Amino acid sequence: LPDKRVANTLKKVLKGSTTYFEGDYSSVTAKKTTPIRSMFGPIFSQKGTIEGGFCVIEDITKRVLAEKKLKKAKQFNDEVIHSLPGIFYIFDKENNCFLKRNENWKTITKYSDAQLNTMTMLDFFEDGYDKDICSVKIKEVFDTGHFSMDNNLLIKSGEKIPYMFTGHRL
Repeated sequence: LPDKRVANTLKKVLKGSTTYFEGDYSSVTAKKTTPIRSMFGPIFSQKGTIEGGFCVIEDITKRVLAEKKLKKAKQFNDEVIHSLPGIFYIFDKENNCFLKRNENWKTITKYSDAQLNTMTMLDFFEDGYDKDICSVKIKEVFDTGHFSMDNNLLIKSGEKIPYMFTGHRL
């Protein structure tokens, strides 16, 4: 077989495993290629030895096209988010973390991606009034659907940058 993954899948079946293969099937007669998912399994005799196998083939063209469309939409969304001026983020209330943020967070705060991935919104505000008002405003956006505030963004160097924050619940 031209695709070694198919041969490896068949070897697993001959050892008694049920498995699958996803890839392209090239039809010689129709002269076209179709994405398929093939489910393979062994057929056992009454004594428990493998007598043969079975294969069920499914055309997954629609799924593959949908995955490509979804990937393209995600790339578009990422490009839009990263092109926005200032700092932009989508915040997860349950886990108190960023789900998405634009690249300006790194540029403005001087934190790395690894550092930003472990930080919460409150980490960007000085203890005391700045952090307290931010905490109130985070609650407000989830209660009322929106908020607005002027506050100082605390960056890695310890410098505070005045910012106007707005939020909308999605």
